[in-house]
Amino acid sequence: MQNRNVVRRVAIKEARELLESNFVVMDTETTGLGTDAEIVEISIIDRDGTDLFTSLVRPTMPILPELVAIHGITNGMVCNAPSWADVHDCVMHLFADKKIAIYNAPYDLRMIRQCSQFAGCRLPDHLERQAKCVMQIYSKYRGEWSPKHGNWKWHKLSAAAQACGIAPTGAHRAAADCRMTLGIIKHLAAQEI
Repeated sequence: MQNRNVVRRVAIKEARELLESNFVVMDTETTGLGTDAEIVEISIIDRDGTDLFTSLVRPTMPILPELVAIHGITNGMVCNAPSWADVHDCVMHLFADKKIAIYNAPYDLRMIRQCSQFAGCRLPDHLERQAKCVMQIYSKYRGEWSPKHGNWKWHKLSAAAQACGIAPTGAHRAAADCRMTLGIIKHLAAQEI
């Protein structure tokens, strides 16, 4: 296990570097969690919190009831929404030449890969390298070691936001989650090293 203070300083520096870069914040909501899950909502905001793109997305499969209970997006809400193939190019254009701040990046990137594969859309080779996982940065900042996982303990977005003094309003909707993620980045970047 690394020294907690050293790791905390690294996390603050990572947040500052991200905040000083050309970046967007992205979040998705999905039909489920598995390898067949699809995006049902995506939101992208800029570094100032301006909404660049928010859309419901029509999946090819029904949204699981347990996910409807979490994000509130119903099958009826997405039945006339654009498909992933319809929004893919716009999303990729907004990602071009930017870092992408994502809370739990591995999950959202997997959803983008899955939807793109299902829709026959090509992803840029550099997408993974553009992504910065804000959950991992925050976990280092908090410094709670998980012996079970041999790494820093992950925290849910709403809990992390609350700990940073950000009211978790509208949690589990993509645009609100983007704003919470941006707030966490700004909070961490403002901390003393």
